[in-house]
Amino acid sequence: MLLLYSSLTSDAVQARARPTAGPLPPHRQSHSPLPPSFPRSLPLTQVLLLYSSLTSDAVQEQDQRRAHSLLTAKGIEFTEIDGADPKHLEKRNELFRLGRKAQYPQIYIQRSDGKITYVGGWEEVEAMNECCDMPKEVLRANPQIQTFDQVFVHVQRTKRSSLGLPPAASSYS
Repeated sequence: MLLLYSSLTSDAVQARARPTAGPLPPHRQSHSPLPPSFPRSLPLTQVLLLYSSLTSDAVQEQDQRRAHSLLTAKGIEFTEIDGADPKHLEKRNELFRLGRKAQYPQIYIQRSDGKITYVGGWEEVEAMNECCDMPKEVLRANPQIQTFDQVFVHVQRTKRSSLGLPPAASSYS
């Protein structure tokens, strides 16, 4: 008898236990935020992190901190946009129209040609990051799975700018 213990979901444990696994469950297959037609060879200029400085929801606040920390830890250059700031109302609404839901945080990629693509909220981005740990054989057998590294491969690295909050005043620094 083989016992597996892991903090991963049962789907991830099954995927790790079967390196040549077939198709994954539908909720794993649908983690493809970028359309197949998205040109992966174009240099992407930046990542946009839409957040709110005015939140009373502890979970949302925690998700915003986690998204900020993950992007920073990965060395991703990103621009913070405070959706609660009235001067960013138009940009926030534009981004909400591109996203799938009106909640924070949301992450987008803006290409050098100005086109903005919704990547996901914290849960989607976290799932992409966790997929980076999957065995290469599983990823090759399931090309529909997008990892954090695949999605953010063409973005600028190491610098960060801020819209709405000066770097010293950022509650996420």
